[in-house]
Amino acid sequence: MKKAIGILSIMLCVLLACGMAGVSAEDAAPALSEIPPLTAGDNTGSLRVQVFNDKNGNGYQGNNEDGIAGITICLMQEDRIIAGAETGSDGMALIENIPAGTYTTRMYTPEDWACTAFGADAQLDANAFSPVVAGYYVSNEMTVSAGRETLQGAGIQKAYSVSGFCWEETGTADGVYKDGDKPLGGVRIALDGQKNGLHYETVSNPDGTWKISRVRYATYALTAYVPEGLMFTRPTELRGMRSIFTANGASEKSKIVDLNDKTNKDNQNIGFTRAAEVKGICYIDANYNGYYDEGEQPLAGVKMAALKQQDDETISTAVSGEDGRFTITALRGNTYRIKALMPNDGSTFTVTAEGELGNHYASRPGRRENFWNDFVLEDGEIREIAIGAIYPATVKGTVYMDDDFSATLNGKEKIVSNYLVSLADMNGNVVAADKTSVKGVYELIGIPPGEYRLTVQAVKGYAFTKLGEGNVVLNKTGGEG
Repeated sequence: MKKAIGILSIMLCVLLACGMAGVSAEDAAPALSEIPPLTAGDNTGSLRVQVFNDKNGNGYQGNNEDGIAGITICLMQEDRIIAGAETGSDGMALIENIPAGTYTTRMYTPEDWACTAFGADAQLDANAFSPVVAGYYVSNEMTVSAGRETLQGAGIQKAYSVSGFCWEETGTADGVYKDGDKPLGGVRIALDGQKNGLHYETVSNPDGTWKISRVRYATYALTAYVPEGLMFTRPTELRGMRSIFTANGASEKSKIVDLNDKTNKDNQNIGFTRAAEVKGICYIDANYNGYYDEGEQPLAGVKMAALKQQDDETISTAVSGEDGRFTITALRGNTYRIKALMPNDGSTFTVTAEGELGNHYASRPGRRENFWNDFVLEDGEIREIAIGAIYPATVKGTVYMDDDFSATLNGKEKIVSNYLVSLADMNGNVVAADKTSVKGVYELIGIPPGEYRLTVQAVKGYAFTKLGEGNVVLNKTGGEG
């Protein structure tokens, strides 16, 4: 077996509490040949580590689970490498001349080996490392005592990889990789164990390639996340390098990858194309002109959706934020119905207006939603729209017999029921009407912003009382008011 070797600081200003120097540990195994040995002393102990092939993954060394040669073990203190050794043909690594103190151990494995389940501390035949996902594995804290040998086990087993290639289609989105398409870096890709709870994650390299290594055999969900401004490419029957994901309107997509057959899963290739988007603002139309004007307040909570017009399939959705802004993304070129659903807060759509940025949604009595039909998008196109809203007013009052001609309602005067009260715009068009209840009350609801007149007809033989706090109607000819 190989003897332990140590390390001196290359930065004299960094010293450990015990007086030894250290260097920062990297993900890759250090070059042990470049590390000076530790110095023998009276107050030192040793660490013996047994790395074994834990074939059944239970964290303990059983029959026919032999030692593994060539595994790097590093002694750590405060995330600095203090010493290191490599396992020999019997799987043993020995680090000597360790100053008494508290340490952790870091184990570096090749790509095709992974740590198994935790077994126990301080036993040669039990795995002392947790199966975290990294290029190395770290033990619990342990104590090295002067004149004593500390024992530790490390269980590993053969591991596998999942890999592929990401690209962006630069021409026609046809679902296959072709000359001229752009390798795509920075795509986030994850692998999640369905039963073992392990989570692996990576991003594609600038050349589009990606690989997740040291994966224990099990069943996993492979998930790709769509970069901003892109979407998964189209499904295709063409031959060539196809994408494993072709979903419409999805910001992420998953598939099952089964490694129980103990083979690597290559060619998990993922294609993207530039997404079309519908973006815009939802606002309170204070001047009721159907257009967004600077200074008008945003409206949050409007639910937007893009539905394919041919079958009403919902492709993508969005909700306006506190700034009123929304983006419906991950759309392919197609003809859509763009749905807007107002919050359940009494708001409704403002008046409609022409032009791309005019409000195209008409208010409908008793309905919070409406659609912009025949909305045509090309591949990669970005269109902006605006959705205007208002909070309709309510006009409410009481009709009564003003016996004392005071223009105020007192407790003794009779109310008038079943009396028609109408509201007309300045062109004389009636926009709302109601008859008084048995309590003499009328209520005109859903009134948009504007100027109006109340129109009424006096009861035969009566005229309207004088203007005042309790009367807003002027007498006109023929009993009108």
